[in-house]
Amino acid sequence: MKKDIFSDLEELIKKDLLNQGYTEKDLPAKLPERKRELAKALYKMAGESQEEINNGLYTTLDDIKNELIHEDC
Repeated sequence: MKKDIFSDLEELIKKDLLNQGYTEKDLPAKLPERKRELAKALYKMAGESQEEINNGLYTTLDDIKNELIHEDC
């Protein structure tokens, strides 16, 4: 079976669902749904972050590396 990117977080997601009042019986249906929600949120955050970088609101790692290289000259 193919492993998805959220498999490592599965136990945390299950714990969160149980804390929200879902039962063990609910988990097979709710777990994939919660993983999809998490994926959508992460993609949205990544897009927003890229937009902020493009608008010069954040410094990228490449920018920091370039600054360090130029300081050494």
